Amino acid sequence: MEVDSEDERDPDWLREKTTKQIEEFTDVNEGEKEIMKLWNLHVMKHGFIADNQMNEACLLFAERNAAHIVKHNLYRNFLLHLISMHDFNLIGTLTIDRAMARLRLVQSQARLRDKDKKEEEEEEEEEEEEDWETAVESQPELDPDPDPDPSEYKPCSDESSSGCLENGGKQKVCGSGSGSVLN
Repeated sequence: MEVDSEDERDPDWLREKTTKQIEEFTDVNEGEKEIMKLWNLHVMKHGFIADNQMNEACLLFAERNAAHIVKHNLYRNFLLHLISMHDFNLIGTLTIDRAMARLRLVQSQARLRDKDKKEEEEEEEEEEEEDWETAVESQPELDPDPDPDPSEYKPCSDESSSGCLENGGKQKVCGSGSGSVLN
């Protein structure tokens, strides 16, 4: 049996046309446009047509779109939409309170997730910092006041005495810093 296209509530072409028409508005901001698009698509999808269905429509909209509204920072735009509907006696204050409570719940959950994610990232960074040593830290510690062992050095000749240190007045020890001994 074929499906009659007139029975379809929200055909693709109608969703596209609605979205394009809202995009053409010049007297509203982007947030208001986004809420209007979401709302119109929501109403078309669920077939809300009567004034007495608007309380239910708003609560279902808040439930289904809360994450998107919070993620895209459309909280105030949605509140203004609800207030406008209240001004036209389409919804009551209880509906506004319930819908906004749903958004606040999703918002607080998102903040907790973000906080937990941030703490995890900080912990990972600290662990990485602990794992990595700097070049200086990875070098062996040098004795700040080395006492040269006379048995390791051969006496320097008088001709090459520049740069040599006297060792106990007995022999000259080369102090060139490279560890080489001059004869």
